[in-house]
Amino acid sequence: EQIALSAGLALQNASLFAETKEAQQKALHALLSISDHLDATASDVELYGRFAATVADLVGARSVTLWRLGTDQKRLLPTAGVHGVTAKEFQRLRPVPCDPDGVSDRDRVIFGDAVFRGRASELGLNARVPDHAQSGAGTMTVAWRAGSLRLGVLAAHDSIKPDGFSQEDAWTLQLAAFAAGLVWQIKASEE
Repeated sequence: EQIALSAGLALQNASLFAETKEAQQKALHALLSISDHLDATASDVELYGRFAATVADLVGARSVTLWRLGTDQKRLLPTAGVHGVTAKEFQRLRPVPCDPDGVSDRDRVIFGDAVFRGRASELGLNARVPDHAQSGAGTMTVAWRAGSLRLGVLAAHDSIKPDGFSQEDAWTLQLAAFAAGLVWQIKASEE
């Protein structure tokens, strides 16, 4: 009985090790892919468009949007350079109110670093993204930051995976948002 328990724990540890190694490889791939987009000759729209396409590939999303926090910190503005959203659909996007002292899901993502999974309409980030009643995880959103500076949110929409976005996808999206913050800092220092 003790041998069976030990064997079971050994198999479980081996599985966890393999998952950790896979997550580390995915994280390294994410950072390398995103850093490849840092091209001084690219416009911001082109840069963030390529970034959004890479994020979509990494987390299995049909579309990715980036929302910039207004200078007044009271609204989110759709940022040009999206993936899976047409120009006409992008033009329909409107600023979304937010509040640093607010308690809404959107405010908790932007100002409290929460990870949101649910319907895009619950956050007001409506970009051609259907609300998925089946999985309830049509959108996954994380804070976009550069150190302590709040830049906005990064949102992945419409998972191509049958079970929707995973916890690993959330971690990858957070890592991508962090990388986007570093890219933003580098681009800002060049101006």
